[in-house]
Order: sequence, then C-alpha cells, then structure tokens
Amino acid sequence: MYKLPSNLRPKLQRPWGKLVKTKKIAGRVNNPKYIITVGDIATLSFKKEEIPINIAVVDYRTQRGEINPKFIKEFKHLGDKKARVENPPGVISDLLLDALSTALSEIDRTSTLIEVVGEEDLAALPLFRDAPNGSLVAYGMPGNGLVLVNVNKAIREKAINILKSMKEEEREK
Repeated sequence: MYKLPSNLRPKLQRPWGKLVKTKKIAGRVNNPKYIITVGDIATLSFKKEEIPINIAVVDYRTQRGEINPKFIKEFKHLGDKKARVENPPGVISDLLLDALSTALSEIDRTSTLIEVVGEEDLAALPLFRDAPNGSLVAYGMPGNGLVLVNVNKAIREKAINILKSMKEEEREK
C-alpha cells in the first residue's frame, strides 16, 4: 500500500501529458497500443466518442461528490470483466494494485472495468509504471479537461520515483 504525503500533492496537480478538452479527444488519440482511463469524466468522454477502452477505473463520482447514478448507468456495460475494490482517499491500496495488475495481465484478451469504492485518483501512478509502452492513460483534471499520457520510459521512471517517495506500508492481508 502507498500513502500520499502532503508534500507530493503539488507534483501530482500538474499535468503529466497533453491537456485537452473533454469533447475533442478523438483527433488526439493516435493509435495507442491500449487505452486506459482513470476517472469517471475521462471514461465517459472516451465512451461518448466511441473510443474503445481496454481498462477503465471509476468511482462513480466527480470531484469527491456524491455517487452519481448517471455514471452507474453509463458504465453498466463497460468492460468484459469487472472488479470491485476498496481504496481510501490519498492511498493506493493493495486491493487496487492487485486489480490493476490483473487487468494489465489480461489486457490483450479482455477489457476490464475497475469499480473503486472510495477514491480512484491515484490509480494512474501504478498504471504509468506498469502499462505497456505505447499505452495511453487518460485522466481528468477538474475544471481543465483531460490529460492524455503516452506511456514510455520517461513517464515510467517519473512514476517509479513518485511511488518510491510515497510511504510504502506493510502489504494488506
């Protein structure tokens, strides 16, 4: 399990990739190997533009608001496989790490919807570290749009360094 210390929050508030408007993503997605979305707005934006998603990580909320029934309905048929995990705010739980690892190991064979009870905000970090090169990870930046990140060696190393800086806790049982 990883916990986000307050001194790292500013580093994660800056975009890690190209910032785009939520309604203009189709022309910005140039044949990535895989598409992975983190967050409800990112997932909904790709779904509305009918761009296939290999892995979607959602919590059915935006900006830490109440659960939105609209998202539950929209994502009902997303993913050939579903996983539901708990993940508290400011944390990357072992349960979330395991679900992401499983989804990535099956990415060639099936699409996966990971439903997070709690908060999915930090899920992009292990995806930047573990997704295959050439994957696109998209996440929302509230009030600004979506951030599109092409996974490569530089992004992977940046994620590894951030994760190393986070306090690693004893593995959950």
